[in-house]
Amino acid sequence: MKGILEGIEYLHLNGFVHRDITPGNVIYEKSIKKVKIIDLSTCKDTKFQPHRKLLTLTGNDIYRAPEMFDRTYS
Repeated sequence: MKGILEGIEYLHLNGFVHRDITPGNVIYEKSIKKVKIIDLSTCKDTKFQPHRKLLTLTGNDIYRAPEMFDRTYS
């Protein structure tokens, strides 16, 4: 879990939002003992700002945050 959160933090610090963190988009690279976040196809790169509203619904309904169903989320 720590590796996933570090990966998300790295993306956010560099202005990106992944928008589809699911078990299928996280892999464990055994040879280097690291967790990797994959499938950046839904990644938003508009210089993420913490309070900026995002309008596009992405990802799987099972893993979608409740606030995404209201059509805007930050």
